[in-house]
Amino acid sequence: MHRLDRYLIREMAGPFLFGVGVFMLLVIGVDMLFETLKLIIQDQLPALPVVQAMVWRLPGIIVLTLPMALIFATLMGFGELSGHGEVTAMRAGGIGLYRIAAPTLVLGLTVSVVSLFLNGWAVPYANRASEDALASLRKHATTLQENLVVSLPPKGTPDLVFWARKFDPDRQTLSTVLVWKFHQGVPTETLVAQSAQWEGETWMLHQVQRLTPDGRLLMQADRLAYQLGRSPWEISAERRKPRHMTMAELGEIINLPHPTNRELHLLALEEWNMRLAVPWAGLGLALIGLPLGIRPQRTSTGVGLGISLAIILAYYIAVSVMRILGQQGTLPPALADWVPNLLLYAVGIGLLIEKTK
Repeated sequence: MHRLDRYLIREMAGPFLFGVGVFMLLVIGVDMLFETLKLIIQDQLPALPVVQAMVWRLPGIIVLTLPMALIFATLMGFGELSGHGEVTAMRAGGIGLYRIAAPTLVLGLTVSVVSLFLNGWAVPYANRASEDALASLRKHATTLQENLVVSLPPKGTPDLVFWARKFDPDRQTLSTVLVWKFHQGVPTETLVAQSAQWEGETWMLHQVQRLTPDGRLLMQADRLAYQLGRSPWEISAERRKPRHMTMAELGEIINLPHPTNRELHLLALEEWNMRLAVPWAGLGLALIGLPLGIRPQRTSTGVGLGISLAIILAYYIAVSVMRILGQQGTLPPALADWVPNLLLYAVGIGLLIEKTK
């Protein structure tokens, strides 16, 4: 690594670590602390297990604070260098602004890659562990492995309802299955099966009896292929928040050959694209922070924090608006999730070009 690169990165390292700490404290104090105290005081759950459950949420908070800390680090680092005349001296010595910007962009790229990994795999696992721990304290499970009830369609008059005593998402099996079919709200038949196994595109019922609505036996069979209207992944996903799914689990929903729940499919697709897009905000924020930090006077810590928060707030407002448009189907999910990043890149490159004039 060139001496100039080491020097510039060292100038940003301190503010970056300081920013991570400050922004983590802000997020914990505003959001997590209130929820923790509510669980302990209002719900009367034991304090230590609640705190341990909330600690699982730290990876999500770290991902949230990394881009905030990055723009703060570029503002403060280059504000300090600019205030001491070092940026002017570098440029007078023949070092172009794009060369000065290179270490910052590498740092932004590194933060984006780390955020991509955490956001795609570590954060969903940690969020799920937190929810499971809190559910255990409340004495009820979130996995819904027992007494599963699925109604199709989920709202209004059902065409099919099935109940299973147990659902094993890992083995993709249902045990003790009851199926009721309806026509315009009137029951037409009932199926009773000892178990069901997912076989790629349909459920295979075992030890089946087909009954009339009044209980008369119509047919019995050892095996019967039957469309229950939901794959194992859809059953699991419908009972879990998208933020708790890993990229692999989201991919299973997206890649179903014949998805039966179009709304779930769209939500999974939007979540997938959001996980890929948001981490790359770090690179755009680094592009914006560098030219804003280069100014004749030094940037104070308070001003740096204020500017960082303002830019981050504007970015997350744009993200929220685009996510709504993507979930509604107004825009393709991939486009909706990448528009805020493209805006960051455009503004950052524009400011950087302006500084070179």
